Amino acid sequence: GGNNLEELSDPQWTPDGLFGGALEFHQYQVDYLKAPYKGPDLTQSAITVEFWLNTTDATHSYLVRTNLISFYLALNNSGQIEWGVGDKMNWGPSFSPQPTTPLNDGQWHYLAATFDGTTRAVYVDGELIGSQGNEAGSIFVSTPTTVWFGGHPANTQLEGRMDEIRISNIARTAEEIQATYQEAISYATAGD
Repeated sequence: GGNNLEELSDPQWTPDGLFGGALEFHQYQVDYLKAPYKGPDLTQSAITVEFWLNTTDATHSYLVRTNLISFYLALNNSGQIEWGVGDKMNWGPSFSPQPTTPLNDGQWHYLAATFDGTTRAVYVDGELIGSQGNEAGSIFVSTPTTVWFGGHPANTQLEGRMDEIRISNIARTAEEIQATYQEAISYATAGD
């Protein structure tokens, strides 16, 4: 339940997810997932985007993006995360913190990006890798809108898998993100 998918441009459901199954994207097959966002209104300047990623991709790929200038999360050519938020008219300044662990190493990594109305933060595997103030101010996501996962029709698609995708209308704290990561790792390794 709760998917509300509008268009699935051929990503495959694979049993090789971190928690059972995952979406598998193939960039040269133009795979992406297009979902109508019918969730809570995000105009109150707070958001968290989080998911698990497994890729060996070394090309720029949008991981999550809206069709309006509101938010996106991408993996750039040098393995940096790009976290952008906008106010419908303008994107804030580019923010690309460098993770200490390569994200395209073929292992599962937990990514979380938050915006609390003034500061953007990016976490990898539960650890803060960078934060920065945002000149764009509040974000604008009116409902309904469209959210793209694993790519965008006008840009390069992801080569890899995504699992447990969640978008919230709050900026989760560092402690909450660390707890989510630790709980997931404990669950995923319980059967080893």
